[in-house]
Amino acid sequence: MDSSRHFEGKPTHRLSVARAVSLAIVLGVSVLVMMGTYGMADVRYAEPGDLTCSLLLTSSGAITAGEPVIARVEIVNRSSETIRIWSGGTFLDVYGSDGTLLASMPRPRNVMDFMYSTRDLAPGESYSKLLIVTGLYQFATPGTYGVRVQQLGLPREPAVLCENTVSIQVLPYSSSQLEAACDELFMPMRRHSSFGDVPLSTRAKALYSVRDDVVLPYLDWMAREWGDRYACRAMRRVRTSRAEALLAALTTRTDRVGDAARQALEMPLTSTSWDVEGE
Repeated sequence: MDSSRHFEGKPTHRLSVARAVSLAIVLGVSVLVMMGTYGMADVRYAEPGDLTCSLLLTSSGAITAGEPVIARVEIVNRSSETIRIWSGGTFLDVYGSDGTLLASMPRPRNVMDFMYSTRDLAPGESYSKLLIVTGLYQFATPGTYGVRVQQLGLPREPAVLCENTVSIQVLPYSSSQLEAACDELFMPMRRHSSFGDVPLSTRAKALYSVRDDVVLPYLDWMAREWGDRYACRAMRRVRTSRAEALLAALTTRTDRVGDAARQALEMPLTSTSWDVEGE
């Protein structure tokens, strides 16, 4: 049936449908506003003193230069009531032995309320997440460094709710040690076995953070197996002739691997929060 003919001569019916849709939208918005105003009023947002946080480096505090480093952050509600925290409010900073700030995750400002997620913590409840420290700073030079974690309040009120700092000792470069560290991250991927307490995406990002030819076989596997443009971008970040040759060879392919390699050539190389955030 021709729909234009079906409604011909029935403007009242058209108008009633429009009014019904408008009313449904208004009611829906009203319900959402009421939920946001009243449904969440019983849980307050965290304040300084409510939380404690710990920072554990998977490398046990000592690595050789250039090794990938993952940190596990645990945030605990020490208050006597349920509180709400910003899920994305965990940030890392890296300091030199003299206290000089070497790298810092950018803190967002003026973020609209609906652009970030929150989670509630009951009294004594903890929340943990993984962060790829070398996604922020690669520790290419031996020495002692400080790694600080901060949990911030909401983006519109970015007060520091809790923080902790640990030291990491970086020993002289060792190709064999770097290969062993990369292999430990990579082997569960190839064997399709359990990823243990470090999920696949976090392992992959840790390998992306390495800036040495040693990581190229692992990146090559991810590029060929998954058509992974981020693995191809990581090859660009290595910045050696071997890495350039490997990526150039991948760009000549006519399959999804070649597509990924060519896309990687257009991707920015600057590290962002995405390179640091694990699961």
